[in-house]
Amino acid sequence: MLVRMVHSFRTVALATALSTVLSATGCSLLFVRGPSETGTPPRAWSDCTEASYWPFVDGGLALLYGAAAIGVATNDPEPDQTEEDRTGLVISSAVLAAVAGASAVVGFRRTQACKESHAAYLAAYPQGQAPYGYPPPQGYPPPQGYPPPQGYPPPQGYPPPQGYPPPQQPGYPPQPQPQPQPQPQPQPAPQPQR
Repeated sequence: MLVRMVHSFRTVALATALSTVLSATGCSLLFVRGPSETGTPPRAWSDCTEASYWPFVDGGLALLYGAAAIGVATNDPEPDQTEEDRTGLVISSAVLAAVAGASAVVGFRRTQACKESHAAYLAAYPQGQAPYGYPPPQGYPPPQGYPPPQGYPPPQGYPPPQGYPPPQQPGYPPQPQPQPQPQPQPQPAPQPQR
């Protein structure tokens, strides 16, 4: 009974370690983006990954797992190691090497496609941004002025500007001038009564 518990514990531990390592491999599949399809030549700058860091990490992991699989398969088994444990280690290491190797290949292809897309964009538009959503014009004549509309007289210019008023003297604003008050009319002097 104790032997079965130890064997099942090893199986669970191996499965846990395998799932942890599998989630750590495939970095290129998770973190490397290839170019988007924008036509030929590309009409927009692709937001993709040019750096090959993650594919190199995956390639290194593939080499390590492959070396581990070969090492376990060719070395003499440990005294407490069963043939099932040994076979499980070889298979799991080989599977991890294959996953990491495939991820490295995909990552290197994506980064190469990104570099080619950026080079094609720069070759097509050496002065900068392409018109969004449209291919570059090829062989179109330069734009001409529009002819005047038919049936209407040509537009007249604006009238010349009128002269400007004389400038105000700096200082206080002008005060209103007092208006002359009307003078009272002289009244005839009253006549004495007789």
